[in-house]
Amino acid sequence: MNPLLQMMVVSGFVIFALVCFITEWIRYDVVGVIALFGLAALGLIPREQIFSGFSNPAVITVASLIVISEAFQRSGVVYPLSVWLSHWAQSIPLLAALGALTVALLSAFMNNIAAITLVLPVVIGVCRRKRWPPSKVLIPLAFGSLIGGLTSLIGTPPNLLASGMLEDWGHRPLAFFELTPLAIVLLAASALYFGLVAHRLLPGETPGRDLPQQFNITGFLVEAIVPYGAPVTDQQIKNTNLRRDFDATILGIVRGQNHITNPGGDHTLQPGDILQIEVPRGNLVRLQQVTGLQPGKPSALQHVIPAGLAQLTDLVVTARSPLVGRTLREMAVRSRHRFQVLALAHHEQNITERIADVRLRGGDVLLVLCEPDIIEGVADDLNLVLLEQEPLPGGRQQARRALVVFAAMIAVVIAGILPIEVAAMGAAVAMVLSGCLPVRQVYRAIPWSIIVLLGTMTGVAKAVQYSGLTSAAASSILDLIGNSPLLVMTALYALSCILASLVTPPAAILLIGPLVLGLSTNMGVDPRPFLLMATVGASSPFLTPFGHQSNVLVFSAGGYRFKDYLRVGLPLCLIILVCCLLVVPLLWSL
Repeated sequence: MNPLLQMMVVSGFVIFALVCFITEWIRYDVVGVIALFGLAALGLIPREQIFSGFSNPAVITVASLIVISEAFQRSGVVYPLSVWLSHWAQSIPLLAALGALTVALLSAFMNNIAAITLVLPVVIGVCRRKRWPPSKVLIPLAFGSLIGGLTSLIGTPPNLLASGMLEDWGHRPLAFFELTPLAIVLLAASALYFGLVAHRLLPGETPGRDLPQQFNITGFLVEAIVPYGAPVTDQQIKNTNLRRDFDATILGIVRGQNHITNPGGDHTLQPGDILQIEVPRGNLVRLQQVTGLQPGKPSALQHVIPAGLAQLTDLVVTARSPLVGRTLREMAVRSRHRFQVLALAHHEQNITERIADVRLRGGDVLLVLCEPDIIEGVADDLNLVLLEQEPLPGGRQQARRALVVFAAMIAVVIAGILPIEVAAMGAAVAMVLSGCLPVRQVYRAIPWSIIVLLGTMTGVAKAVQYSGLTSAAASSILDLIGNSPLLVMTALYALSCILASLVTPPAAILLIGPLVLGLSTNMGVDPRPFLLMATVGASSPFLTPFGHQSNVLVFSAGGYRFKDYLRVGLPLCLIILVCCLLVVPLLWSL
């Protein structure tokens, strides 16, 4: 194929992938597969390199580290940190700064999502007990998890991918703690920003005293008596069409001395039953006329649901939840999992009507009515995060085993006995064999879509490099900004940061990496400091809520809008850029 045509075709596939990543027309892992297949079918990737991404040490390491993070979550290793945070966070600025530092410390050695999942309920609990708005501290929490990933080689996928690129280019890979001095500077500057400035830029409405008020559903709950001869008498709930015709949900039935909480569709309504119903006010009169029910005055939910028989709680939908992309009706959550969703925080709004037909996304918050003894099992089965739940202490022996295995992994890597991918895989196996993690949880813990994305986009990056596109782009950039190392580093950081905020950090570093090689080759300099600037940029997806799952996780929980991320994230990006331009030349020669 003509070289110019080859560059145009590869550019077309890259643009296609970026557009799909940004618009979410197609799932990002599927986009990677399509791009890899198209480039391979056209012969733009050498045959032996097509699937090389799936054997990339970084991909193996990422999967292994996620398993290790899951074991950490279940072992209770981080419980003392949560106790420390609850004790010392005595003001909103302190909570913002200390929360960010706590999750950053965890993110240095475990998956970002696992780290924030552990700290998020603690922070939410502190805010609710002290009547502080969670919106003041949740974005700093998410951003802290991302910056903390820079502290060690295993902290975040871009670090591992950058290390692999250096090795492929014939340079020494990153040492385990090579980025730590830079990360300490960035964390110190970020913590000061979070504690002094960021919380002032974020919305701060005082939350309602209880969950129904926070979701704006007070006044939509009524008790109604089933009279003799009513059309719904002696009918099963599923045959009454209450949800379809009136968007009404029966939350409980009082029958004599018995109370049935969250009744299933097979329950039969009997004369004299008192139904506890959630229904929009506008449908209340029509409900009475059509069904013959005799509703009373609207009541607060706390007065309707008896204590001990049911629990109100809010849960965050994670990106790995089977609920993502599907509706509650399709998943039949009430019949399969025995809980009822009363309200939904979705896309900057609280929804209390027609909830069952809303397609859920990662970061959505569900207000759930559920039996207290099954709520944790439901959250585990559906990959939901329980808000305001203190991390469990776990067993001391189990936590000790997890720490020993993890310390051994770090020791053999630092000593050069084993490469990181082998040590991480061995540690993951040891976590299972030592009882820190059940085997069935291993496959559930790994986000296979991310693994597919890493494997496919590595192949796409190879095509970008082989096509000559990176050399041409590098020449154009140098013609535009000159050979100044600081200007080139600034451009690489900005490109990586913007790309990571629009797509994903791994995809950003995989696409920018070949450009770094082209620029450093044209300038005749060591690519290391320039690749590290791009790595920091790829770990700074602060400009949008969708650049990283940590941002998504706090989006609805904090009641944020898109602009809140830009308002807080842009100054943080500038702070990090300035720190990097001052520190990187001191640590790595340009």
